[in-house]
Amino acid sequence: QDYIAVHRVAVDVAFRGRGISTAIMDYAMRRAAVLGRASVRIDTHRGNVVMQKMLKKNGFLPVGVIYLSDGAERIAFERQGG
Repeated sequence: QDYIAVHRVAVDVAFRGRGISTAIMDYAMRRAAVLGRASVRIDTHRGNVVMQKMLKKNGFLPVGVIYLSDGAERIAFERQGG
């Protein structure tokens, strides 16, 4: 596959607002480049507006809806390298 996936991002509430989630996403993009992957993908709950805002701020675009094996819906995001 031509992408890497981030499965979970969590920042302790005491450290929020310090750019840690941006650093995590930047690291994922650098890892993807090192591995020769074209993009990074991640998904989140429709109600997780904080995560959606962070992803959009970091250049991720919503690319559709996916369904987990239990039928749960997630919004899929992707950021192309470069």
